[in-house]
Amino acid sequence: ATVDVLRVPFPANAQREIEMAHQVLSKDMAALVEAMRLAIQYSNTTLQHEYTKSMLAAAHVLAMDAKNLLDVVDCIRQRYPTVDWRAALEPELEPPGPIEPQNQTLTSQNQFRSVT
Repeated sequence: ATVDVLRVPFPANAQREIEMAHQVLSKDMAALVEAMRLAIQYSNTTLQHEYTKSMLAAAHVLAMDAKNLLDVVDCIRQRYPTVDWRAALEPELEPPGPIEPQNQTLTSQNQFRSVT
């Protein structure tokens, strides 16, 4: 989710690079979930070892994809040093709404009760 916010200030071609790396990561995450499902399904069979190996291999691929995504973002940040990518990570400040006073009392069960 942070990568989605971070890519906004960069040019369209750089955003596309990030999207492509993110898509690979998402696809391989789905593959890991499926491998985990199969490993659980066959956990009490003679195939348990094979499905566990498959799950670990999928997890390794996912870790490599995550590293690749971070590398892509890092290269883009270096390619566009004038882009203020930190500003994209700042939380948006909403103007405060009107403050309404609330009167509350504590009940015998130590719960708050509004008094109107």
